[in-house]
Amino acid sequence: MKLRTNRGVQRVLLPQQGSATVGLGDKVVCGVTWLSPRPPVWAGGPAKDTQGVAVLRDWQDVLVDSKQIPRGTIPWSLIKTSHQDRVAESINHISGSSDTTREWLNALVLGNNQERSLQAWRDIGLGHMAAISGMHVSMLIFAALIPLRMMGIPMAWQAIASLVVIVVLLFTVPWKAPILRASLQAALMVPMFLGAGRWCFLGILAGVAAFLLIGNAQHLSSIGFQCSFVATAALGLAMPQLQWRPYDDWPRRMARMVLVMCAPWLAVLPLGVYHFGVIHPYGAILTVIASPVLSLILPILWGSVLLGLIFPELASTVGLVIAPILIALQWILDSLSTLPWVQISTNFFRPDAVPTTALVTVGLLFLISGQMKWSISALVLGLLCSPDLKLNVDEQDDFRWDALSVGNGSAHLLQMGSKSWLIDAGSSGELHVSRRCILPALRNQNIRRLEGVVCTHADLDHIAGVVPILQAMPVGILRIPPLMLREAQDDVTSPCHTLLATAKEMDVPVIITTRGDQWESGSSTFKTLWPPRDLTSRNRNHASLALEVLVHGRRLRFSGDADSKLMISEIQNEPPADVFELPHHGARCLGLETILRKRPPRLLLQSSSRRRAQNGPWCTWPGSPHLATGLHGGICIQVDSSGCMTAAAQNRFYTWPREP
Repeated sequence: MKLRTNRGVQRVLLPQQGSATVGLGDKVVCGVTWLSPRPPVWAGGPAKDTQGVAVLRDWQDVLVDSKQIPRGTIPWSLIKTSHQDRVAESINHISGSSDTTREWLNALVLGNNQERSLQAWRDIGLGHMAAISGMHVSMLIFAALIPLRMMGIPMAWQAIASLVVIVVLLFTVPWKAPILRASLQAALMVPMFLGAGRWCFLGILAGVAAFLLIGNAQHLSSIGFQCSFVATAALGLAMPQLQWRPYDDWPRRMARMVLVMCAPWLAVLPLGVYHFGVIHPYGAILTVIASPVLSLILPILWGSVLLGLIFPELASTVGLVIAPILIALQWILDSLSTLPWVQISTNFFRPDAVPTTALVTVGLLFLISGQMKWSISALVLGLLCSPDLKLNVDEQDDFRWDALSVGNGSAHLLQMGSKSWLIDAGSSGELHVSRRCILPALRNQNIRRLEGVVCTHADLDHIAGVVPILQAMPVGILRIPPLMLREAQDDVTSPCHTLLATAKEMDVPVIITTRGDQWESGSSTFKTLWPPRDLTSRNRNHASLALEVLVHGRRLRFSGDADSKLMISEIQNEPPADVFELPHHGARCLGLETILRKRPPRLLLQSSSRRRAQNGPWCTWPGSPHLATGLHGGICIQVDSSGCMTAAAQNRFYTWPREP
């Protein structure tokens, strides 16, 4: 639910009890409490949100004040809502029992591209075609103009028809930022029909972009905003290529048509790599194949829905015709998503390569417009600005530990020079913790390979994101406690079995780790403190791994989900730790405060949700400094080669020089 306030439209968290159904024109009266903005995932990264979230309080006292609509007046919103309800009903009649048909119609007509069937589009690099974008609107306009051109209608009337298509689209589809941008950019293409030149088109496009940025400058960092305007610019620059010339034969005409279809894909390629770190090598070929197919399917789907509005009794008959076609196309997409090398991970346009990304994008736009000299200059200059060409004289021997803010979960990224390890990767609050939090953090640090992943135990708040990470990048080794192996062997439906099966599929060796095991990585030594080799407990928390990292004279201790006094005592039986990760996400553990008072660490670190960090006993801890990811966001701990240790988080900074 969203709430409109004097600070704009804000997200609202509703309590679990109470009715969330509010009629059109009703006014909800209740108490509102604003939570503070959520901190960034990693230290120095962007905040998860900038204005916080509204929580509706006193839900049992909600009053609904119904407003009577005056007679003789029909508000625009009521007409639009009624029309959208009729469209949704027509889609349901056409789809029948076919989920694939319903998901395609919802995506290509209503703009809902979050359905399961559309994942195959994204896997092969055609995700932009599964949403209402500038290309989508252009296809609808061209479909409407074809009969007009065949009848010899003047260009001015064709431009008016294009505007009518845009109005119908806005009347049917919910108004969201990408849809409004696509409609606006499609309207900017109208002057091209009336003979406007490239520079006029680009000037208008730049003016609209500047106007939107004045309203909200944060749009500039949005992948949707960037790709929308770059793709529209590429399409506008390529459009003159469609003008037939006297010397053009059919092969040349087809080549020019292919250039126009591939121009948007080629222009946004650096932006896609910059934001997602993925290249789809078949993207150009599939775009050329899919564009004419979609240009035929899209008008048919829209025509079917509109026909269902006028003649509801024909909707089911129309569904019998188009359902087999869509099911066949879905099968083809699913088959293509299994091709080898359908996605290639790369960090060439990584987050610190902004100049390279911008210059290469400009160079590709010049290439599309035929300005070869300017294109070559921009591409060469962009490549020279690449961080990969910077000389690295000495390999860094410093140690860096990033405690990622993943909600109520655990994810710790350790870097020793060019070698990186990940200890746990999970969350009980973030549904896609790897895609939204962990993989962006790895990419932000330019990590292309992990030396290893350590799973302390099998709870999902510690391993929920491990499988996608194994599938996304090379991993040298996977270390697990003995209980995880036993769970995987006993239950083939358990997350442990899925994890180990994925490791086997990706050729990642699995090593059972117990107390006393040690291994080195760079200048760091990993030492396992728990569990004992002969432990027979079936309790995941009691059998979880506890580790210690020795680096440049510092002791960094990971306690997993220790929940017994015996286990905590064994962990703290070692010399005092410089950094101690609180067990069980900072939950109350019997005897833990007494044990820590005897051997106080220099820093207490808590990886947990904001609620647990605020309500736990450690906010008032009188001894060591306390940093919690739920309160302070991502935490960065660094140890240089001299042993000096620093800890930084949002508005917090601590330093401990090496003692003589």
